[in-house]
Amino acid sequence: MAGLDDKKVASRSKLVNAAGTIVLIALFAISALVLLAAGMQVYKNVVLASNENFELRTSLSYVATRVRQFDAQGCVDVAEYDGMDVLVLSEEFDGDIYNTLIYYKNGYLCELTQVEGYEPDFDFGFETVEIDDFSISKQDDCILLSAANASGDRETLKLALRSDK
Repeated sequence: MAGLDDKKVASRSKLVNAAGTIVLIALFAISALVLLAAGMQVYKNVVLASNENFELRTSLSYVATRVRQFDAQGCVDVAEYDGMDVLVLSEEFDGDIYNTLIYYKNGYLCELTQVEGYEPDFDFGFETVEIDDFSISKQDDCILLSAANASGDRETLKLALRSDK
């Protein structure tokens, strides 16, 4: 009978060891999945913040580059059309004056180029950058740009016009 009891104890011992191993593996797998899910959420938040920051800075950089391209005496101005502030960049080509209009409409920074003297149709503007808010104003010899993203972060940029000095 002692041999039978030893076999039962050894069998139970093997069963307990196997069950313990399975429980440890299951705990490891569950922990790995929880850690993976948390890591994915952190990565998602970093990517979203990075994209919003990119949109914010790209919108300001884009307009600043366009202003610098047109920075000549009388070629950069801010006008108001239908209650909307519009950056007006003018250039002469083959005897005609063309205005490039940069404005914010329906969540996008837009650009429209047309011959001077015509009423602009802002529905035909080219959408350049998606942004939650953008404003343009002029103060003395400076262009003030302000942009905001979905998180509420706001950046401003003040451009001094070299041609007006």
